[in-house]
Amino acid sequence: MLAIAEGSSGGFGARMWPSAKTIVDQIALQAWPRDLRGKNVLELGCGVGMGGLAAGAVGAQVLLTDRDAAVLERAEANLHLNASLVPSHALLSLLPACQLRESQSHRKPM
Repeated sequence: MLAIAEGSSGGFGARMWPSAKTIVDQIALQAWPRDLRGKNVLELGCGVGMGGLAAGAVGAQVLLTDRDAAVLERAEANLHLNASLVPSHALLSLLPACQLRESQSHRKPM
């Protein structure tokens, strides 16, 4: 079971949304459309990070992003709280959304 710390700063991302719980439940029930082990998962607007943590717990390589620094700090705290649930071969990383935009701006159009 995931341990999730919520807070009051960070606007919409400060709390767990019902949709995040639904995603976690679906992953836990193995009802997700495909096996997430070894897959790359990008969580945009990660909030408390619950969806990404669940994907990491089943072996996905997860990049959690958010535009709010306080939200990313909370997601990072939740990563540490749940470190024992994530297999060593899974990778969970945090990235401010502004850095994601900057890295995308250097890509050439296809």
